This record gives sequence, structure tokens and C-alpha cells, in this order.
Amino acid sequence: MGWWLLVLAIALYLFWRWTSLKSASIPHTLGLPLLGNALSWRMDPVDFLSSLKKRFGGVFMINLAGHRMIIISDPKALEDFHKADEETLSSIEATTDVGFQIVLGRDNVLHGSAIHRQILKDQMIQNKNEFVVDFDVVLGKALRIETQFHEGSVDFIPFVRKVILRATVDYYISHEISAKFPSFLDEFTTFEDELEEGIAKAAVVPRFLQRVILAPVEKKRFNLKIKVAQVVKELYLKKATTGYLRDLISTSKLNFQVEDDFGTIAEYCLGLLFAAAKNPSILCAQTFLFLLENSAQLDRAQRELEEVSAKFREGQVQVEEMKFVDTCIKETLRLTAQPSKFHRGTL
Repeated sequence: MGWWLLVLAIALYLFWRWTSLKSASIPHTLGLPLLGNALSWRMDPVDFLSSLKKRFGGVFMINLAGHRMIIISDPKALEDFHKADEETLSSIEATTDVGFQIVLGRDNVLHGSAIHRQILKDQMIQNKNEFVVDFDVVLGKALRIETQFHEGSVDFIPFVRKVILRATVDYYISHEISAKFPSFLDEFTTFEDELEEGIAKAAVVPRFLQRVILAPVEKKRFNLKIKVAQVVKELYLKKATTGYLRDLISTSKLNFQVEDDFGTIAEYCLGLLFAAAKNPSILCAQTFLFLLENSAQLDRAQRELEEVSAKFREGQVQVEEMKFVDTCIKETLRLTAQPSKFHRGTL
């Protein structure tokens, strides 16, 4: 009897969520009871959104199994959206709603982004040329290591992704991680892919099913967290933390009197890797593949990189000097543009 009451209560709640859309002031589509527009979204999201834009205009709301999402394509509305502060439209609340607190950890969702943003603003942006020189050295080392593992042809995009992930781990945290745990990079890549797939699924199911869907990803994150925490603890006790990891520990203001503090830093590290490695690597690979289609442009980009690289060793590099490469990257972004997705919720 108890189970039937629980099922009935959940069904009534979801039906209320569906019917409450009728009073929304934003143009919207109700969809099916309980599921909302989830089936249409999963079948063909582009066609689904295009048809709603023709019907409602540049701002409208959809319902994905209880998740209300506002789609914005109107330029003025997008400008107002981007200018809204956290008290008006909360990224933290909405990010939590779609399951990121499960797969990346609560500390990451509540505090991680703000801490990384502060370090980047206070340290790295002010010293961007030094960063380019230092990261170039780490990236070259990662490239040599990964090249040893491949003979003949390679699948280029995964290869570049692995190189940049290795460099990112070594630069921002420590090379001790991949040295101590040789499988860490492959495990993190799997975790990252399953995280994105899991969030996509969790976004179109009722919230009470999110933890069931995301439990395998959460377990992978926990296993990675243990490994990173072990390395962080060893480096901290030896007073051997350097660079970004040292700044991360300092900015977090933890006292490290309890074991969980090392786990918190490890969680912040995983959040940083998730944000910093995959998208830049895909962009690099796509830019190179576009350049391969035009030998003259490829030669020009290579000459510019060689000229700038010569200055790396002399410490005279200026990021602004890579004008043609910068143009190639921006053109790649234009050709491969995807719609922006921001998790914001009203408070």
C-alpha cells in the first residue's frame, strides 16, 4: 500500500508541475503530462526548437519532464540575460537542478567556479605571456610522451585531446598524478564523456530519477577524487605544491586539519580539468584539420608559430603576436559554432 501511495504522490506532483505551466507569462508549450516535451526533444531537438521559434518568436519556454527551460534567440533578450546578476538569475541553483552537484560534487557547484575565477583573475591573466611560455614547455613534454604511445597513423582529435589533458594535469596540478596513476588520464576521459552523456539524459527525466541515472558517473568521480587527494596530500605534507595548485590551496582557505580538506581540493581540481581540457583540445584539432584543407594557409600559420616559438626560449613572446593563428581559431569557432547553453534559474 505504501508504494502505491508514493507513486500516486509523485504522479500528482508531476501533473501539478505540468498544469502549472498554463499560468506562465512566457510563451510555452505544455507537451504531454509528466513527460512534457521530453520525447520531442530527444527525437529531433533542432527541428523541435526551430518549429517553436517560428510559432513563439525569440523567447519561449519548454518543459522537459518537469524541468522548465527558457530558450532565448532574440539578441536583446540575450544581452539582458547575460547582464543579469546571480541574485536575479542563479547559475548555481540551476546547475544543481540538472545534476551537476552529483557528478562534479557539491563543493564544485557552490564554490569551485568562483575560486578558479579568482585565481585566474589575480594571477594568470595578469601574467599571460609567462603562462604561454610555461605551458608551452609542459605541452611539448606531453606531446613527446603521447607520441611514444602511437606508431603510424593516429585518430587525431582523441590524440590532441589526450595531449592537452596530460599537459593540463601536469601544469595545473602535478605530473605526480599521471606518474603515480598511469591510468588516470584514460579514466578521466571516460568520466568526462559519461558525465556529459549522463547530464543530457538527466535533464529530460524527473528530478527524483537523476541520482539513479548519474550514480555510475558519481562513482567514477569519487574514485578519481581519491587518487587526486592522495597526491595533493603528499605534496602538501612535503611542502612541494607549486603554481596553480599552491594558489588553489591558498585561495580555498582550508586548514587541512581533517582528511576531507584534501578531498575538497581534489574535487576542485577535477572541476578545473573538466572545464579546461576537453573543449580547447577539440578546438585545436578542428583548427588544424581546417588548415590541412588549404596548404598556403597552413604554411602561413606554421611560419608564424615558428617565429613566435623562437621567442619562447628568449622569454620575449607576446600572445598578441600570433595574429594569423588567432584569426584561424576564430574562424574555426565561427564554422563550428554551437548554441550557448547556460544554466540559470530564477530566485
